[in-house]
Amino acid sequence: MGLLLMPLLLARPASAQDLFDHVIVIADAEQTNQGHVALDASQPGKVDIAWRAADGGTRYTQWDRAGLNDNHGIVINGEKVCGLTHTLLGIRRHDDALYVGANNHKHLNQWSRQADGSWENNDSGVSVAGYHGATADWDVNPKTGRGGFIGITTTQADEAAEPSFQRVYVEQQEDGQWKTTTLDPRHQNSTRAAMTYTRTGVPIVAYQVLEKGNETIVAGAVTARRTAEAQAYRWFPLDIASDATSTLHLLVVLHTGQTNYYRMTPRNNRWVGPATIIEAGHYGDAVFTRIAVNAKGTRIAALVQDKEGNLLLAATNQRAEQWATVPLPGAKAQAADVAFGPDSELYVCYHDAEAEQLKLLVAVD
Repeated sequence: MGLLLMPLLLARPASAQDLFDHVIVIADAEQTNQGHVALDASQPGKVDIAWRAADGGTRYTQWDRAGLNDNHGIVINGEKVCGLTHTLLGIRRHDDALYVGANNHKHLNQWSRQADGSWENNDSGVSVAGYHGATADWDVNPKTGRGGFIGITTTQADEAAEPSFQRVYVEQQEDGQWKTTTLDPRHQNSTRAAMTYTRTGVPIVAYQVLEKGNETIVAGAVTARRTAEAQAYRWFPLDIASDATSTLHLLVVLHTGQTNYYRMTPRNNRWVGPATIIEAGHYGDAVFTRIAVNAKGTRIAALVQDKEGNLLLAATNQRAEQWATVPLPGAKAQAADVAFGPDSELYVCYHDAEAEQLKLLVAVD
């Protein structure tokens, strides 16, 4: 159903679970805290899943489609990655290595899975301004396997001074050390930021700039002297993705909850859009939004929130001229995740509050 999911969703309304081939229970109420989920689907037929557990730590498991008879519909609950995790920023696989990024005790941390199944912490040494995900994002460079964060740090001249805030890009070096680059300082400490890498390893960041009468989103390569801008007005969450052609796909939530989509190809430095996915959503404090693009850039999926805070799966084709949405059963505002596999199979992982379970939805051919 994977390749047929988007046209089917666009053609007629349906329930989300009807559109998927498999609904797998990953964790029960004892091991999930209603949000903070991250997926990596880069391996054929497999998906790596990290989530924030009920004890505040992070847990991990892998779902393998080849083992459907063994793991379909059963509680797995996973292995422990780390203790206290304020915000789970993502999970990525590079070759045989697996990494998890997290905001842990206000520090930006990257965890790596060792051959014996244990997890090793690599602390970036950077403290961010808040706990709750408004100030950091993380990804792994597909060319080098080294991680990168975007965050807002707290600096303080002396004990009596008020904290000042500084947006930074933090990149892991070949020797494992971290290098910090200061980005455009025009910002508010509470605004969101996102980052990704192109397939060629170029780091891409997106964040809000607040200037009187000129609220914009700056998005583009970290090394660019002046990046392209997409117009905004007091937005809240945003997310950015890149496909194999290095086309950038940007998702922005306005203060009204309206969710807009922008696109920028490598041929120009100009954002095309916005295309509106939903006219108005969860007003004023949407928790997050997520966007995923298949390798060829022909399928796009997003997670957005409606006025009541319900979680919706939105889908479109390459032109992004028309978006269709369908609600996820039992899902309220939370940090869920969506990803495409190598063959355009679609994965959605979220907390079903009614069933009190962490669920993985899988659409394949």
